[in-house]
Amino acid sequence: MLTIQPSTLVFEILNFFILLLVLRHFLYRPLLHVMQQREDEIRARVRDADERTREADLERQRLAEQARQALTTQAAQRRDVLASAAQERDALLAQAHAEATRLVDDALQRADQQERAARQTLTAEVGQTAVNLAGQLIVSAAGPAVHQAFLDRLLDDHQSLIPADRELLRRGLAEGRGQVTLELAYPATDDLDARVRRTLADVVAPAPSLTLRTRVKPDLLAGARILAGTVALDLSLRGALEALAQPSATSAPLAAV
Repeated sequence: MLTIQPSTLVFEILNFFILLLVLRHFLYRPLLHVMQQREDEIRARVRDADERTREADLERQRLAEQARQALTTQAAQRRDVLASAAQERDALLAQAHAEATRLVDDALQRADQQERAARQTLTAEVGQTAVNLAGQLIVSAAGPAVHQAFLDRLLDDHQSLIPADRELLRRGLAEGRGQVTLELAYPATDDLDARVRRTLADVVAPAPSLTLRTRVKPDLLAGARILAGTVALDLSLRGALEALAQPSATSAPLAAV
């Protein structure tokens, strides 16, 4: 028969209570604490979900109210736009009528201006054609002789230059610092350089120190043109014919360019 000693029973009961205390301290309390934390987290999530649901409801209400206000405002604006469009249509019709009248008047004026410009262009083209034909005829008939005549006029008859032309030539020589370019319709002769220097020395006193360059330009037809600074003395056949083609122009042989 199994017998239990009282001391053993007391010892077992004591061990049970000690085990119970240990389990309560190390297992039950932490488990309760973890469960409490989880419960708190669940409550917090529920509260957060409820708050978000409430905010979403408020946002939906706010958006619905904004949509209603937008529809009301849009309807009012549409009425205002229709009324304004009617007024603008009437104003635009009146403006278009006035603009059409102005455009017709402008078109008539431009047509008149274009007609005058066309006449002037035609006159200029006819004059230029006449100059070209006359120059070709003269050059083909007596080009070298006419060229020599123009050079003699430039180099031997320079005293006919008016005082204003002499002053312009002095200014050109001063601007060019004695640099002079002589453009010729035909190649230069051997004595041309000395004759030009004498002529300039007679025209401009005191005689400047000159650096003379020559170049051939057949488009002058005959004669020559002196370039000094910003001044040109044109005694060529083309210059003379172009001056004749413009009888209304009071141009002198010497001009600033």
